Amino acid sequence: MMLNIVGSVVSSVSGEHMVELRLSEGSIVQVETLFKFRSRSGGAVTLDGQNGEGLPTLIRHLTGVSIAEACVDEESGALLIQFDNGSRIFVPSDPDYEAWMVTAADRSIAVAIPGGGAAFWDPPTEL
Repeated sequence: MMLNIVGSVVSSVSGEHMVELRLSEGSIVQVETLFKFRSRSGGAVTLDGQNGEGLPTLIRHLTGVSIAEACVDEESGALLIQFDNGSRIFVPSDPDYEAWMVTAADRSIAVAIPGGGAAFWDPPTEL
C-alpha cells in the first residue's frame, strides 16, 4: 500500500527513544526498532530506532530531501521509504513491538503490527 507522504520534504530528523522524521506538510514518520538505511552512495547500515543511533548520518543525508516513494507491505508489515536523492529506509516488522508509525498531514495513520502486518486508519471526519 502506498502512503500519502510522497513529495514531502524531510524538515527535521530527531530522536531519543525513537527516530522521528518530521515532514514539510506536517506528517511524521516514527521508527522504534532496528531498521536499515542506505545512503545515496550505496553504503548500508543497520540502525536502532530505539536509542536514536545514527542520527547524525540520517540528518546529513535526509534533511531537505523529498520522499520519492513510501509503501507498506501489508502482509509482512515492512515499511520502505525511498528518497529522491537515492537514499532509502527499510523497516521490517518486529515480533514484539510496533516497529514504525506514519501519521500523515490529513491525520490518517499507518502502523506496523507486532509480529507482522499493518493497520491503517482513515483521517477523522469532521461532524
